Amino acid sequence: MSNKITLLPEGSGVKTGVQFHSGNISAPMAFTGSYNLLGNCMQFNGWAQTSIQLRFDEPKQTVYGNVNVDGVNLEGVSPVANNFVTVFVQTAINQA
Repeated sequence: MSNKITLLPEGSGVKTGVQFHSGNISAPMAFTGSYNLLGNCMQFNGWAQTSIQLRFDEPKQTVYGNVNVDGVNLEGVSPVANNFVTVFVQTAINQA
């Protein structure tokens, strides 16, 4: 089984969506996934707290957004594998 993450509309008590407050844009993202660590495939779920930074390119008249992962909350992952899976989730969301 390969390493993968799938965003969900809702999971782990969190609804995926965009929130605006105090001049900031945040987006909690629920997910499920699998990660292969040393030949063992782990199934997990959880949610990530992300922030979105916007910038405007005036010559191109285009708005760009960058999603930054501020924190990852995992369920179903042993403490030994937690750091590996957290890095994988952060990288997958940042590259999406």
